[in-house]
Amino acid sequence: MVGILKDFWRLFRTKKWQATGACTTTPTWNRIPRQYRLEEITYELFGIDPGKFYETKFANGADPDMLSNPFHHYSVEYEKIRRLVADLQALLPNGGTALDIGCGSGTYGRTLVANVPGLILHNVDMSKKCLKQASMNGYAATRLFNLEEPLPYDDGTYDVVFSMDLFGHIEFRHKDALIGEIARVTKPGGGGHHGVESGYVDYLNCNPKDPNNPVRRYVYIDGHIGVEPASDICQRFSRRFAEVRHHVTYLYPFVVQSAFGELFGDEFQKLLSQYNQPKAIEVFSLVIGRLNRYFVDLYERVFGAAFQPSYSSLPDSRTPEHERAYDLLRRQIDDHNSRFGPDFVPLPKELFRPAGFSSLTLKKGTGR
Repeated sequence: MVGILKDFWRLFRTKKWQATGACTTTPTWNRIPRQYRLEEITYELFGIDPGKFYETKFANGADPDMLSNPFHHYSVEYEKIRRLVADLQALLPNGGTALDIGCGSGTYGRTLVANVPGLILHNVDMSKKCLKQASMNGYAATRLFNLEEPLPYDDGTYDVVFSMDLFGHIEFRHKDALIGEIARVTKPGGGGHHGVESGYVDYLNCNPKDPNNPVRRYVYIDGHIGVEPASDICQRFSRRFAEVRHHVTYLYPFVVQSAFGELFGDEFQKLLSQYNQPKAIEVFSLVIGRLNRYFVDLYERVFGAAFQPSYSSLPDSRTPEHERAYDLLRRQIDDHNSRFGPDFVPLPKELFRPAGFSSLTLKKGTGR
C-alpha cells in the first residue's frame, strides 16, 4: 500500500490540487457527456414538490449534548458534529451570533450551545414544523425561508453562518445565489462552516421519470438533488470567501460496519456478525472512527483534500501494481453502486474520491 501511495504521489504531485484553499481545476461536470444541463436538474424534473417533501422529512427532534459522552469523541458517527463544534469554537472564541441555514428540527442545537460558550443560535428553514421543534432545541430565533427570496437579514448581520447536510439538497441553479446570500449576511472578517454531501451522481444522464432508475431512487430517499464533487463545492465557495479550507470527513470504507464485509468477503462478514452485541458494536465504532480519522489525515497529506485525478490522462504511467490497485478499486466501487446506487463515480472517469461528506471552513475578507 505504501508503494502505491508513493507511486501516485510521483504521478500527480505536479497537479494544482490543494489541501486547503480554493480548488483550481475544471469543474467535473464539464468533463462528462450530458443529456441535461445542470440548471435543468430540479425537483420538478423528478416530480417532487419540495414543500410537501420536506415538511416532515427531517422533523426528528434532537438529542441532548451529543459530545457529553467521551465515547462520542472518537466514534465515527460523530465526526461531522465534532468538526462543526471545533470550527465554531475557533471562529467564536468570545461567543457571538451564528445563523444555521436549513436547520431541520435543530438536531445539533443543544450540542452547539453546550460546547461553544457564548453562542447565540438563529436559524432558517422551509418547514414550519421543523422550525417549531428547533425553537425547543437551543435556537433563540427562527425564520421561515424560501430559496427564491434573499435571506431575511441585513448585510453583515452574523459572525458565523453555517449549514449541515444542506447543499446536496439545493438545486444547482440556486447554489451560487444562496452562497452569495450567505456571504452577504456574514460580517466582514466573519466565517462559516458547511458540512456538504459530496460525490458524483450522474444526474445529467439519468431518466428522472423512471421509478427504477438508480438516480431517481437515490433522489427520492432524502431529496439529494444537488450532490456534486468536492472540488466543485470548493470552487463555488471560493468565489465569495477569501479562505476556503476543505476536509474529507469520511473516507470509505470507514463509514459503516457493513462496509468491511463488502471489502473483505462473506467469511469475514460472518465472523464479524458473531460480535453483534451492543458493547462489541461500540468498540468497533471506536476503532473505525479512529481509523477513519487517521487515514483521512493521510489521504489529505498525500493527495490533497479534493484530489480527483483523471485516470485517462495517464496512459503511459501505469505500473502493474497500479493496474492491480485500479482493478480492485473498480470492482469494489461497482459492487457498492449495485447495492446502494451511483454514489461512487464509475471508473475509469476518476480514480479516487472522498466518501460522501466534505467539511468546509470559511473566512470572509475584511472588506464589504
